[in-house]
Amino acid sequence: MHIHFTDGLLLAGSRKPFNAMQPGICETTPGVASYAGYIELPASQRRNYTSHTFFWFFEARRTPEKAPLVLWLNGGPGAASMQGALRENGPCFVADDSNSTYLNPWSWNNEANVLYVDQPLHTGFSYSALRNITWAPSVGELGETRLLRPEEEREVMQNGMVFVGTMSDRLAATTVNSTGNAMRALWDFLQVWLADFPGYKTSNDEVGIWGES
Repeated sequence: MHIHFTDGLLLAGSRKPFNAMQPGICETTPGVASYAGYIELPASQRRNYTSHTFFWFFEARRTPEKAPLVLWLNGGPGAASMQGALRENGPCFVADDSNSTYLNPWSWNNEANVLYVDQPLHTGFSYSALRNITWAPSVGELGETRLLRPEEEREVMQNGMVFVGTMSDRLAATTVNSTGNAMRALWDFLQVWLADFPGYKTSNDEVGIWGES
C-alpha cells in the first residue's frame, strides 16, 4: 500500500511520499544498512508549498531491531545535519582526499538507529522548489536582477571563474519562519518516515532528539 500525507493525516493513496536508496558509502560495515533520500510532502492548509526534506539514516551496528531511534539535528534549526553525519557523531569521516570516507569507531550508530535530517527547507539538500543559478566566487550569485558594479565586473573578467548549477529557491515564503513552525514541519516529516520504515519504530514509541546550535 502506498501512503501520502495530507493535513496531518496519513491516508491511503497512489502517491508515494518518499524517495530513498541505500547509498553504499560512509557506513560500510558489513551487514549494516543505511538509507538516504527525500520525504516529499504536498502543500497543505498550514503549509502552502511543497516540501522535499532530505535525510540520511544509519542502522545500528549492533542489534538494530532492538536499538533506540535517535534523531540528530544540527542547528537550532538552520544547519545541515550532514555535518553531524560526516564530521561529528556519524558512522564515517571524510578523508583528506575529499573523495572517500573512513569508518568512525565511536559513531552513535554503534548502539542506536540514527536519523540525520537537513531542516528546515533550504538547509543542506532540503528544498521546496529548485532553480538554476550562475555564481561567481568573487561576487556571489549573478542573474538578470543582479547588476554588477564596475569593480565586480572587472573581478569576474579577470579571474574568469563562474559556476552554474541547481539549488533551492531560497524564498522566505517557502520555508518555516519560527522555531514552532520548524517543529511542526519536522513532526510531519517524522510521521511519514516512521510509516515508511516501520521496522525502526521502537516498542515504546520513543524517539531520542539530540542536536546542537
